[in-house]
Amino acid sequence: LQGLKNVLGVPGGEAQTRDQLLLSRLAVQTAVMRHAGKLEHRYTSNGDIWVQRGKDLSELQTVLGAGGPLAFSADAKFVLSGAAGDDPGVLTPRTPRYLLDEKYILFAVGLLSLSEPEKAIRIFKKYVKEL
Repeated sequence: LQGLKNVLGVPGGEAQTRDQLLLSRLAVQTAVMRHAGKLEHRYTSNGDIWVQRGKDLSELQTVLGAGGPLAFSADAKFVLSGAAGDDPGVLTPRTPRYLLDEKYILFAVGLLSLSEPEKAIRIFKKYVKEL
């Protein structure tokens, strides 16, 4: 039981913190890659063409992070930067700004926005921070 406590706890020390940051960033990168489209090169009788498959996220201006690995992260901006890509064949966000829901309020803002949209916006602006 003592060993399990160490596995489930907050990272301790530089090595564990570094590993946690890398794993969290990889999770963000993997999630975005699953949703981002790709450009595929095709040869046709009319010449070479590029075909887009999936969603083009390259012009996405904002990446908003929420959840424990981000809210309690030693470097949430590093973790969220896994969403941006520089591979021209993958349509990930290129130069987004990063926001963090550090207080777990997005669910409440979403519910409140249905009946009190102005209040929801005020709460969002108060608690969601730019990184």
